[in-house]
Amino acid sequence: MTGTVLDTTGLNCPLPFLKLRKALRSLDVGARIEVLSTDPLAPADFRELCAALGHEIVTARKEGSITRTLIEVKGARPQ
Repeated sequence: MTGTVLDTTGLNCPLPFLKLRKALRSLDVGARIEVLSTDPLAPADFRELCAALGHEIVTARKEGSITRTLIEVKGARPQ
């Protein structure tokens, strides 16, 4: 079950990355967020952000023009 959905469809780099980074700040460890994106570069940006912050990408799947990325918060909140 996804706790939060962040819709970044129609937004181009760097907006999906920035919106996800901001959303992650408000989530507790163990929370999940699903990010919807249409920017082809966003999934790679999300992977880099999660690796840097210690979060886990649970799934990432393409559905038509939308990529759904499910992330579980693992590390402490970034400041």
